[in-house]
Amino acid sequence: PDVEKMYSIRIRGDQVGILHQLGEFGNPDRHYFRPRLVTVQQTAGAANEVGCTIQYDVSLPSLSFSVVLEQVISPRYLIYRVQDGFARGGVLAFDIERLDEGLCLLSIYVAFQFPRGRGSLARLGWRLFGSGFPAFLHDVIWNHSLCELKHLVEMSSTQNPGR
Repeated sequence: PDVEKMYSIRIRGDQVGILHQLGEFGNPDRHYFRPRLVTVQQTAGAANEVGCTIQYDVSLPSLSFSVVLEQVISPRYLIYRVQDGFARGGVLAFDIERLDEGLCLLSIYVAFQFPRGRGSLARLGWRLFGSGFPAFLHDVIWNHSLCELKHLVEMSSTQNPGR
């Protein structure tokens, strides 16, 4: 893939609590993953269920896309596939690994290729876009989101210790 990223964070909480927070992905009232200039919202299906669709609307319509939850292995994995837009065929996967009692490692894997274009001008345009793609912004957004999600899970765990 042209873009391949993996992010991980240790979270004091259980897999079910983390999975619950991941179910908020696409919910307009979520408290994590709120990138500026991109609207991310659930448009179909139910949270953490196969078929759940999350739409990414970017100010440039040609950069908008949707991801569909393709596979759930509860409480460990959520695997989304990019259905359309410039990142078509890409993958967004969440892995919740239990390290110890009350401690998990949440990892996020993102991979996609830039379109190749059909004509020489389109190929050149996508090649230029790919070389100028601000990958560091992706890092900043997901790292911040993971910290926010960690905070939410850990606060919930201390308020609901039996969970």
